[in-house]
Amino acid sequence: MSVITAAQIRAAAKLRVNEGNMNSVLVALDKFGLGLGLNRPHRVAHYLAQLMHESGALRFDQEVWGPTAAQVRYDSRCVRGGRLDAGRVPCA
Repeated sequence: MSVITAAQIRAAAKLRVNEGNMNSVLVALDKFGLGLGLNRPHRVAHYLAQLMHESGALRFDQEVWGPTAAQVRYDSRCVRGGRLDAGRVPCA
């Protein structure tokens, strides 16, 4: 049994949710939630609040990127030899 339902997510969203993204979240919660400690209503509430904020009420499933000047300063990764270096070595 799910800790949260699709109707509850729709009611909590300020915007219209993407049904496909919402269903993916519900399936993942059912499959992995217990093992990750998302078995209590208050924990699911914290998780969903963060997820819905970061994804625009589940409308986006990828990073929205400008790049704005602030994003360019924030993202310090660099590209070397055609591959993205995730910051594990200094950029030259």
